[in-house]
Amino acid sequence: MESRLSSSSVSLEIELTKVGEELLRRPYSTKEIIKSLVETENILSRLPQSASISMIKPLHLIIKALFAEDLVRHSNMVVKIKISVTCCICEIMRIMEPDTPFNDNQMKVFFELVVTAFEKVSSSSGECHTKMIKIASPVRTQLAKKVLKNYADQLNPDIPDMVWDSS
Repeated sequence: MESRLSSSSVSLEIELTKVGEELLRRPYSTKEIIKSLVETENILSRLPQSASISMIKPLHLIIKALFAEDLVRHSNMVVKIKISVTCCICEIMRIMEPDTPFNDNQMKVFFELVVTAFEKVSSSSGECHTKMIKIASPVRTQLAKKVLKNYADQLNPDIPDMVWDSS
């Protein structure tokens, strides 16, 4: 059983690395980008929460690709791409909980993507609506943490950051 789990883990690590590299090379057409993002999301969804340390490097490769300026800031970025990028980020949040591997700027970009996606979701397909439901839970959790931390900082700025890091 142990070797089967290890083999499965190695296989996922290879798949993650492959899709991360593919996303970094950035497929040219919108259809190719969506296909790569859907594949990435599917692989990420198979990873358990608190994935092994060997998965960290491939995950960071995917994070780098997801937050590349030409992807997240592209003016013609279609709703399906925004939603797929957001879903991939949510999967990474789930995998890495309770630690968030994103810096403040990346979280800001993430929340901007979420807001934009929710604004435009009414004009998109049923598949997009299903994905938006998937996005809502991690967004709610991250937003609640940020709101509580900001409120607590106003009440008592001396609360150590480690209190928030462990939640």
